[in-house]
Amino acid sequence: MAQHSSRDNLPDASSRFLYRWGVAACRHRIAILVAPVLVVLACLPLLSSVEDRLSSGGWLPSGSESAGVGDVLDEQFGRHSTAHYLLFSDPAGTLLATDTLFRREVERTVAPLRNDPSVTAIYTWGTASNPALQPLLISDDNRQSLAIVMVDQDFKASAANVPELRKLLVSDVIDVQIGGWPAATEDFRDLTSSDLRRAELFSLPMTLVVLTVVFGGVLVAGLPLVTTALALIPTLAVVAVMSRYLETSVFTINAVVMTGLAIGIDYALILVSRYREELANHEPSHAMGLTLATAGRTIIVSGMAVAIGLLGLLTFGVDAATSTAIAASIVVFLGVLISLTVLPAALSLLGTRVKGRCIDRVRVGGAIANRSSRFATKARAVLDRNPLPALLGSCAVLLLLAAPVLDIRPEPPGMTVLPQSQPARQIYDTVQVNFSSSTLSPIMLIAEPRNGRPMTHSRNLEDLEAFTEALGEIEGVDSVVSVLSFLPSGFGSGFLAGGIRVDEELAAVVQPYLTANAAVIEVNVHADPGSGTAKATLDTIRTEHPRLSDGAFTVMAGGETATSVDLIDHLTDRLPWTLGFVTLASAIILYVQFRSVLLPVKAVLLNMLSLTASFGALVWIFQEGHLAGILGFEPLGYTIVIVPILMFCFMFGLSMDYEVIMLSRIREAWLKTGDNRVAVSRGLEGSARIVTSAALIMLIVFASFGTSRFQVIQQIGLGLAIAVFVDATIIRLVALPAAMQLMGRWNWWSPSLRKRGVAPGAPAPEAPARLP
Repeated sequence: MAQHSSRDNLPDASSRFLYRWGVAACRHRIAILVAPVLVVLACLPLLSSVEDRLSSGGWLPSGSESAGVGDVLDEQFGRHSTAHYLLFSDPAGTLLATDTLFRREVERTVAPLRNDPSVTAIYTWGTASNPALQPLLISDDNRQSLAIVMVDQDFKASAANVPELRKLLVSDVIDVQIGGWPAATEDFRDLTSSDLRRAELFSLPMTLVVLTVVFGGVLVAGLPLVTTALALIPTLAVVAVMSRYLETSVFTINAVVMTGLAIGIDYALILVSRYREELANHEPSHAMGLTLATAGRTIIVSGMAVAIGLLGLLTFGVDAATSTAIAASIVVFLGVLISLTVLPAALSLLGTRVKGRCIDRVRVGGAIANRSSRFATKARAVLDRNPLPALLGSCAVLLLLAAPVLDIRPEPPGMTVLPQSQPARQIYDTVQVNFSSSTLSPIMLIAEPRNGRPMTHSRNLEDLEAFTEALGEIEGVDSVVSVLSFLPSGFGSGFLAGGIRVDEELAAVVQPYLTANAAVIEVNVHADPGSGTAKATLDTIRTEHPRLSDGAFTVMAGGETATSVDLIDHLTDRLPWTLGFVTLASAIILYVQFRSVLLPVKAVLLNMLSLTASFGALVWIFQEGHLAGILGFEPLGYTIVIVPILMFCFMFGLSMDYEVIMLSRIREAWLKTGDNRVAVSRGLEGSARIVTSAALIMLIVFASFGTSRFQVIQQIGLGLAIAVFVDATIIRLVALPAAMQLMGRWNWWSPSLRKRGVAPGAPAPEAPARLP
């Protein structure tokens, strides 16, 4: 009868449903445990291909000018914007690239590719027919040469062929290295895969140790890791399928693993801790019902908040962000589902063993586990006496940390995010230093005639010749390559005009640069694609092309520099929509859960302040290069633009997770006592252990990714670790309780209560069951 009474006192239908579900999970535990195992077994075959189709691209905004250039190159010129760059050098340093033996060995090495149907053209020094291309293919000291291999494949296919090419293109006389973006993508995949394994080897044992200390037993401590795996494996299978239809970023797997570990372990902490409390006073099935009615509800609300943050990535409208948002949201959904099904069934199966050894009786473990509670007690006493100084002081610290963000310089990730040990990075550095006339990332122009005549008309070709000459005069331009660069010596634009036939060999060279509708022009700027020089040159071309071409052509600019500029402009335009969606949706969820107007506003403001402080620390460390020696990274001089975006969407939701845990405890005390000061103090003390344990585990998980050699992953990992530390300490232990102490009874004001005749800030007439 007492059990029925407790169940009937649950505040609403959703809590009663969760109670019944918890009881059912205990009764049908075997079936519930078997079902996900079968799903995992069915998903395992897909995991072998999960990394095969991942891309380093996907950040090109559809509808942008640079995307339009890519489409024209693909559809009209048969160029898929993919080329392999081969770097040849003599390891002994005795042969020059101009020597006959060296040149013969280059031709012998690339000979197998000439019969490959996917290869449309191969340009090597000494054999390329045009004078304009020759200086691009040989180093300043004549000791190294480049070959450009154009392939009729999409980006994924060309990247997938890089390992085979590295095996095929070998020589006993000279060194051969393969570079370019397809090779860089393959290097990205290798790095993310190896770094992921290293992060797991570091984080999983450490996490198990922390969980063992928190739960007082290895058996229960292993449950969160098992349930997390049950969510991760199906999600990775979905990624494998999704990558066949959507350009999926190489960062997606790391994002899934980081998110899955963080929320999976966090939710297990909430549920197991609550179940132990209820088990001390009730029989197992009833205890599980009450656990899901309270902690289960918190997990659902938290999962919604985390998912909303991740789904904010969809507002950017680029494939890389979309794939990451979908995959990470799926792992959150499965994490919530597993926490409400498999975990209760497993706890029920363990019976009394779930209690483990009482952690307070384990001297070392007890000292560690209770340290957060003791600190919370001291913090509570200080906050009770000085809430305003505490709030102002914490905000001052956060603003100080945030100061470097004023100098943030966001840029897309370029080749330099790869470590210098990677082949693609080595070729890039070599070309930048030793090939003063060459670049691996030219500005690609599409010129279309305005007069309505075919591009091959003599007048248009004459205008093209004049336009290329004008482009060559722009400051920063080293060389310009067009179809005219490939004509035999002594022939001008008239050679291609008037329907004159060209031989088959020359036609193969002309086709990638000239059609009846348009011409391709490659503008080589010997500078990093993200540099001010490259961007200034691009801006000059985009703004001055009507004058430079004397109004003869409509010109579109693409290539890596243009993509970088277009991406920054696109993300800047979409950012307000992302901020608005994430903050508004999160605030609505908090309002629905806690029936308060001011608490969601406070939560959003503190979260934004916390994240801004984390961004400032990120700029100070990575952009300005502080701690580079300790952390082992190469300062870039800029902040990788996708890092703050991913951090915001990931961390805003995870911060709301902590918010829900703490506010649930505070509201529980408020509904019991009606005293705001007591409620805040008890809530802080009651949630400190869960929040601190969850934050410590997240720190371990995120910091393990901070050991990555791939700087994008390293910045995301360390950035999230900093954000978690700031949020779990300055925000949750100081700023949040101080703000709530100052707001007093207005914390709980809601128009809905006022309509019901409840005074502002007064507790609701009926107090629900305890919340976790």
